Amino acid sequence: MPMSATLLKSTIHLPAPRAGGGFLAAVRRLFAPQEPGPAEPLAPRDTGLVILHFATLDTADRIARFNANLRFDALSARYRALDWASYRVLGVRLGRRLIAVAELAPTQLDGRPARELALSVQGPWQHSGVGERLMRAALAECHAERVPMVVFTTAQNHGMIHLAEKFGGTAQSLGPDLRYTFAP
Repeated sequence: MPMSATLLKSTIHLPAPRAGGGFLAAVRRLFAPQEPGPAEPLAPRDTGLVILHFATLDTADRIARFNANLRFDALSARYRALDWASYRVLGVRLGRRLIAVAELAPTQLDGRPARELALSVQGPWQHSGVGERLMRAALAECHAERVPMVVFTTAQNHGMIHLAEKFGGTAQSLGPDLRYTFAP
């Protein structure tokens, strides 16, 4: 038996129709394809979205990001305790969902202040330009602070190596890993 429009409306809580719209127009807007937004700074109010982003990464991407397959409780503890005053966190949204996150952690490079970039992009949006958008924004943050940026990655992380080289990072081998340095 088909579901009535009244029951469907009360079940999925659609936004109020716009002038000249109606129920079908609201459904079309709800399911219309969206484009990822710009890279933008995140704030403590976004902590839950950041945790959810990392929790929904597939295992390989979570290992690539954290060098471990962190469980939800560990991710939650890490990001609820994050020092938002010293870290810079950027994100790209698709609607209300974070599909990519860049963390710029304070660090030292040759005894001087620097930022270490860690970047993650949800699987369906990898190789779509979202990582480049975040990399460009992260470099702009470091340029504004006049500090170099460093990226540590494994030799197997071809996506990060491609991004680092595309944006002019200088590579240094650290055993099985690589460090890319970007001038301020």
